[in-house]
Amino acid sequence: MDRDQLVDVEALLRMADDAGVPADHRLREFIRAAGAVQSRSVARITEQAITSRIAQFRGNPFDDSGPETAAASTEQPWMHEVELGVVPTGGRFTLPVDELTKHAKLLGQSGMGKTTAIYQLALELDRLDIPWWAFDLKRDYRHLADRMDVLVLPWDQLKINPLEPPTGTDPRQWAQLFADVFGFSAGLLSASKNYTMTRLLELYEDRGVLDDPGPDAEYPSFHEFRDFVAGHDASGQKQHQYRGTVLNRLDAWCSITDGVFDCRRGHDLGELLQRNVVFELENRSRDLQDFMMELLFFKVFQYRMSQNQRDNSLRHVFLLDEGKRVFSVYKERQDAAGLPMVDIIAGQMRQFGEGLIVADQEPAKLTDSIRTNTATTMLLPLREAEQFQAVAADMSLSKPQKAWARTLNVGQGIVQRPNGTTHVVNFHDPEVVQSVDDGRLAELMQTHWNRLTHSTATSLEQRESREAPDADTGDGPESPEPKSNERTIDQDILTLLKDVAKRPFVSLSERYSRFSSDGKGYKVKTSAVDDGYVTEHVVKDRGQKKLLELTEQGRTVLRKRGESIDRDGRGGIVHQYWQHRLRSIFEAEGLKAELESDDADIAVESAEERFAVEVSMQGAEREVEHVADRLDAGFDRVVFACPLGEVMETLIERLTGADINPDAVRVHAFHEFYDVDSVLAG
Repeated sequence: MDRDQLVDVEALLRMADDAGVPADHRLREFIRAAGAVQSRSVARITEQAITSRIAQFRGNPFDDSGPETAAASTEQPWMHEVELGVVPTGGRFTLPVDELTKHAKLLGQSGMGKTTAIYQLALELDRLDIPWWAFDLKRDYRHLADRMDVLVLPWDQLKINPLEPPTGTDPRQWAQLFADVFGFSAGLLSASKNYTMTRLLELYEDRGVLDDPGPDAEYPSFHEFRDFVAGHDASGQKQHQYRGTVLNRLDAWCSITDGVFDCRRGHDLGELLQRNVVFELENRSRDLQDFMMELLFFKVFQYRMSQNQRDNSLRHVFLLDEGKRVFSVYKERQDAAGLPMVDIIAGQMRQFGEGLIVADQEPAKLTDSIRTNTATTMLLPLREAEQFQAVAADMSLSKPQKAWARTLNVGQGIVQRPNGTTHVVNFHDPEVVQSVDDGRLAELMQTHWNRLTHSTATSLEQRESREAPDADTGDGPESPEPKSNERTIDQDILTLLKDVAKRPFVSLSERYSRFSSDGKGYKVKTSAVDDGYVTEHVVKDRGQKKLLELTEQGRTVLRKRGESIDRDGRGGIVHQYWQHRLRSIFEAEGLKAELESDDADIAVESAEERFAVEVSMQGAEREVEHVADRLDAGFDRVVFACPLGEVMETLIERLTGADINPDAVRVHAFHEFYDVDSVLAG
């Protein structure tokens, strides 16, 4: 610049542009203010300032401090801000919590600090009493339970009914949302989605909840929907095709969800939204995991909307790792109707105080909506060129900024705030020790799980509670008390009751074959249950099957008609099922096996020994006390057969504390008996 020339605004801006310095509003205002003065001394000072800024920019081409509060000297924790780390100058870097209602994305290569950053976010949100939910596909977040109050829900502790609309939601609207979520996750085409929605509306109407969705409405379970679809009389080749496609998915998910969906009312949504919750979704199929994440997302949105819980301040946050699983660009491109519903809801959730933090290592696979409409971006090291360029374009990084961002180290990131400022941040490492195994988790969570179970009425739990007394002792009531006045019984129901008495361990699907159609069988079964003649029970034996058990009222009906009711085995129907199943397994191996011999559930004889097999459904104390009785009766040892999980752990704990020779007793899960040699080996 000529020394006699006054401030040339455009020349100074070109100088900044040529060096790659972003011409933000502050820089432009400074230069234009200097131009307005038109003083030679001001011109020199302005040029020196721009030159200094260019030199500084080449060393660190980003804003060199965090938000104004980050540079404050006080050591007190910020009461309305989330602290992420420190800037290169040493000041704290914080984000105002309300910025998170505009959503954020956390992007970085695996192993570069995403999980650590999420730990920091979770701890900070907890400090501010803002509850969060995390969807965990790798058991990463259970370890926070040693540092804070968090409820961890593995598959075997989770209860959710996908068909139960959130309180206040129109069942018709929920049927449409369910069909959309289920259809996409299960890979259904539009016609099969429509078939799903139509059948669900029919089932709602059949249960009387379509036009009267009151607080006591009994919504069908996911498993009951599967049975209903199985019983649909599909007319025409197309309908038959849709039915087969939908039923295939329903069957698969019912068999691998361990009773998660087999309930009429799941955990209380309003209660869970007041807590930090980790949903552990690992070890299941990818499509089922995607369904669970999207379903919970939809449920929260509908709950907030139906309760009119509008709030501009942050009230709850979703922490979503592998965000492309829900916000998939492929779904966005395939959706003929335009923007996917889940993206629309993500945008609308802001007005209800719901924040969303989406983490991923492949940002190019996220929907365009999420990439462009998340106001805060946190970029960690990202080496893959295509993925990096996608993020750099979204953040409008200059060439020098992109070059600098390629040199980021583990735990270091670039944060772009909603106001457009971009900062280098060294993220805090909260040093969460990954030491919570299944045993430690049970120790930390058992009280919480028990409270949830007690506050949640589910059809599966009710069935288990009905069978529990019989399962342990065989002395308790076998079924509900008979009704005082017997009604005239339908002939089809009588046929069903006779079949249950004759073949107690046949699955529902096989029973339906005795009727003109599966649909007819389903309706007869439902009437028999509603009228109190039979109860339904679930057995997990290489998959899941449903059994029917006669109630006292059902047995009375048969006795009055001269029908014999065979009782072979003791306890409830599930206990009896395992007695018979295990006996047949031993007999198939050439061993002698008898029920109720010398008071053992099953007495087994091999060439080397005679041992007692006791079926335990609860791990009750009295079962441990009976071990001595069996040994006194001449058995060489006692083998317990029980469900895997809490029952087995309870049983082992009680046996360990009892005065019993450890060589004389063994505990095996039911599925282990399919390898008889290992059971015989002890």
